[in-house]
Amino acid sequence: MLTTDALNTHGRALVVLKVTDPRFAEYALPQGATLEAAVYSDHLKELSLIRKILIRMKSWENYLYLDH
Repeated sequence: MLTTDALNTHGRALVVLKVTDPRFAEYALPQGATLEAAVYSDHLKELSLIRKILIRMKSWENYLYLDH
């Protein structure tokens, strides 16, 4: 059984996100679906643009299959 200590590695932490947008109910996400999220602050604000680009590129992996 995993503990939270096992999941808190490489700068990642276990969190629970509560989606409050009513449009979210329209999406039928399968059990075990994963996501990436980022928390932006005024600390190192210059890097937020890079992080946004990296998250966008990661989302493209869901549509592009380069193994074929």
